[in-house]
Amino acid sequence: MSERFSLLLSVWAGDDAGYLRQAWASTVVDQTRRPDEVVVVQDGPVDTELAAVVAELLTSCPVPHRHVVLARNQGLGPALDAGMAACSYDVIARMDADDVSLPQRFAVQLPLIEAGADIVGSALMEFVDTIDDVVEVRIPPTDP
Repeated sequence: MSERFSLLLSVWAGDDAGYLRQAWASTVVDQTRRPDEVVVVQDGPVDTELAAVVAELLTSCPVPHRHVVLARNQGLGPALDAGMAACSYDVIARMDADDVSLPQRFAVQLPLIEAGADIVGSALMEFVDTIDDVVEVRIPPTDP
């Protein structure tokens, strides 16, 4: 049996609607193992375009979802606390509104959690404008 998990995503006024669409597609739509739930935290007021994109993505979301709206911007830490409180599952995958995940991210990470890991991360590729323009690859230290 595969571990059920929530995907937690925070958005705020400084996020770009186009990047959010790309992030959403990579972690909700294009994953080989989709999250069982998506929790989106809106950290304070956002502009009309970003609000419309959030609404559109949630309306078309292929899995159950929750939208937590904070009346004022509180910062990432408090926004994530509010989001974690809204998550239905103990296992929570985290991402930013400008992150792009490879299609097998959750299929690779969940077995590690099921095997007893408390936290799982990954290498990252930094890019400019498009994912084809990689400027740096960082691989954090691991603890087997």
